[in-house]
Amino acid sequence: MKIRKAVLALSLLVVLTSVRVGASDACRVFNDSSVRCHFHTYQGDWTNMLAHVELESTTSLHVDCTDPSAYPTMLPPGAFASFENLKWLQLDSCRLAELPNRSLLGLQRLEHLRIQTRNADWPGTSLVIADNIFRDVPALISLDLAFNDMRLLLGPILCPLHGLARFNLTGNRLIDLKWIESGCASSLQV
Repeated sequence: MKIRKAVLALSLLVVLTSVRVGASDACRVFNDSSVRCHFHTYQGDWTNMLAHVELESTTSLHVDCTDPSAYPTMLPPGAFASFENLKWLQLDSCRLAELPNRSLLGLQRLEHLRIQTRNADWPGTSLVIADNIFRDVPALISLDLAFNDMRLLLGPILCPLHGLARFNLTGNRLIDLKWIESGCASSLQV
């Protein structure tokens, strides 16, 4: 089972970056439970970078992608499932075009999610979020989707998030946000 989880984690890192690994690419562990990964480029073998990471004890994961020439990608189903105790997840500057259903599968304990693709910096890429993506993260209390160049976000998408208290949509091109005032999102601090 641990091998399967490690393979899943490696697959995630492959998906998040689609370029070659440079000398400064690495994952560092802080306080035995926080992992920060910096990726400029991709070579296909993340084994050495994750060999020292205890996936089960990781509660915070921050992934930084810094290659602006990367092609847009999407997270695969269960992309972070091997990090079963994750409470904080941050994806910064990773050129994601889509967050499909089940891509957050396995993150029942996740409380804080920040995805900032900076897609406005790459013309033609807007983040699209699937209708049922947040069903897999019921413990979420903070959701930061700023700077993703999103154009559409349907109100019912937040209904599974009963404890959601903070929601950031800064830097998107959303047209209709009237749904925030009623229904599932009426108590949010936006």
